[in-house]
Amino acid sequence: MMLRVKNFLCCMPLAVGALIIGYLSYALFIILGIILIYSGVCNIMENSIAFGIIIIAAGIVIACGYTAGSYLLIKGTRQRDFKKIQWYTIFILIALAVTVFILIFTCTVREQNKITVIIITSILSVIFLYSFIIVFSLQQMLKEEEEAS
Repeated sequence: MMLRVKNFLCCMPLAVGALIIGYLSYALFIILGIILIYSGVCNIMENSIAFGIIIIAAGIVIACGYTAGSYLLIKGTRQRDFKKIQWYTIFILIALAVTVFILIFTCTVREQNKITVIIITSILSVIFLYSFIIVFSLQQMLKEEEEAS
């Protein structure tokens, strides 16, 4: 049995929390995609064409995929449709896995400035995990409501 909660931040309904997460994710992933695309263009201009193309592709995938997932979370929450919300749970699990992978990889590399990356990825991991718990709890609640009716 997965960990489930009844409220978002102890006082707000899950639907409100899911909408907040959806809108924040929508903005965050668009900005992250733009940053990655810009970074890829900069790498291409510095004669690192292959790496630049990979970064641009990652930026496009993140911007399109995760904003679509965020849109489905918002729409599914408003329509009380757990099937649409399910896509966001998959996307946020992928983001959590990538963030944890980056955290583990950074811990194994010997660099002087790795503490900043460790702090940022640790904070992102906690945020992604909490977002997953909120959205999963809402999804299960809506699924139970649909099965009961």
